[in-house]
Amino acid sequence: ASDFAALIAPSVDNRGVVIANLGTVGLVSGEATTVDFVGNDLIVFTVNEPVEGQVLDKDGNLISDRISNSGSIKADGGQVIMTAKNASSIIKNTISMDGVVEAKTVTEKDGFIFLGGGDQGTVNVAGTLNASGEEPGLAGGEITVEGASVIVAEGSIQAKGTDAKGGTITITGTDWVSAGGHMDVSGETGGNVNVTTGGLSIAAPILAKGSTGQGGNIHINTLFKSWENVDALLDVSGASGGTIKHFAEQQILTSGEYLALGTNGKGGSIDVTANKLKFLSSTIDASGTMGGGRIRLGGEYQGGKNLTIDEIPNAQTLLINDGANVTAKTMGAGGAGGRIIVWADRRAAVFGQFDVTPGTRSGKGGFIEVSSGDKLAFGGSAKTGIDDRRGTLLLDPKNITIASSASYSLQAMIGDDYSGGKNIDHTGARVSEYFGWSVSLDGDRLAVGARGNTGPHSTQSDCSGLGCLYRSGAGAVYLYTFTDSAFSGGALAAVIGYDWTGDKNIDQDLDTSDFFGSSVSLDGNRLAVGAVSGDG
Repeated sequence: ASDFAALIAPSVDNRGVVIANLGTVGLVSGEATTVDFVGNDLIVFTVNEPVEGQVLDKDGNLISDRISNSGSIKADGGQVIMTAKNASSIIKNTISMDGVVEAKTVTEKDGFIFLGGGDQGTVNVAGTLNASGEEPGLAGGEITVEGASVIVAEGSIQAKGTDAKGGTITITGTDWVSAGGHMDVSGETGGNVNVTTGGLSIAAPILAKGSTGQGGNIHINTLFKSWENVDALLDVSGASGGTIKHFAEQQILTSGEYLALGTNGKGGSIDVTANKLKFLSSTIDASGTMGGGRIRLGGEYQGGKNLTIDEIPNAQTLLINDGANVTAKTMGAGGAGGRIIVWADRRAAVFGQFDVTPGTRSGKGGFIEVSSGDKLAFGGSAKTGIDDRRGTLLLDPKNITIASSASYSLQAMIGDDYSGGKNIDHTGARVSEYFGWSVSLDGDRLAVGARGNTGPHSTQSDCSGLGCLYRSGAGAVYLYTFTDSAFSGGALAAVIGYDWTGDKNIDQDLDTSDFFGSSVSLDGNRLAVGAVSGDG
């Protein structure tokens, strides 16, 4: 018989070692819980009634987490389930995962890990979730993390395969997901990463690489806004490139890398779109040794006109600054250049570098369209062919301006909708955020205070649950880097503020109306920040 271990209580805290190989380990928090043995060694835990009010430990101290694991849980070939429902606003985390959870694949049995914080709970992963197949020939398993807010602060989530396909990672945060830890479903062929959320921050690698086969798939759907700093990496490279799809309703601002390289074949496919789309010194690359891939930023060819099926919602405004590189070329001797589409319905300001050149010896030149339904400012560069193997650059907006970023006497502006050249668009800036209340510049680094920042959420209505991380007037400081002292290649490097997590981001324990960032002073590697209402 398979091993079975269940810890069920209003609050569960594991600091030791739990082992149930080929079986099930359950950590469950609730007032009333149902356990169903459904066959095939599967067990389902259902929390019928959430925990309300305070939960105290044996010494009478308030417990801040419904479920906490700082120990080790191991169920190779089986499943680990952590599930809780919360009805108390005093709880910090519904699930806090600082330890190690392993449900690795064994022969013919994939591992499964599930963390469910309910529709009002925060799930915080700072440890390791591992459902990999580590022996030769074993595929990755499945990991699912759900909650109102999912914070992957420093830990890792892995479902890798060894000489086999990578597994599947599914992250769902109805209000917010912070992807600040390493995610990996790489294998002989890449696996799948699916992220669905209200708002998103990416500051770490998300990998679905194929070692000898095709790269995997990364699909991201964001209801509101997405921020990606210079440490963000989405990589589906393989012998032939995989697929990246990142769609957001409101905006995507990225200084990260999107890679779908084909190391022994054709490049893959990269689609990125949002109502407002900003690429600040980003790298978007779908090149391949035997042919370039396909990149679509902001829409399809001609904005999807006359297409039977319009696969990509169109961007309304788009900015690609002078530090961005968009490439879908052939890296080997033979193969056609790839295809790049850049589109916005209303306004596109494009100053990046584009390359769809064919192979060094053979292959047709590639195709680039940079266009808009209305206004286009173009000051970038485009390579489409080699010698007489020419490609095509299509500039076909309603109104066009050919410009050079070097022609601007005003070097740069940072703020909402400041597009073009070296400008940096701080998308979604609101009057109440007071972005730019304080500014400090030192060489090629810049600190900007936003004393009214609310945390990653834009408004209270953007997050509706007890796991909501909105704090009015907490404040924040945005840190930017440039490639020179003339403000070229501007990129958002990090944010310091309440619940801004991830590699270089710094999460400050701030309260409402602390007004952190009221003053800033940057000197070398030191930064001083004022918080006029902070009380320690």
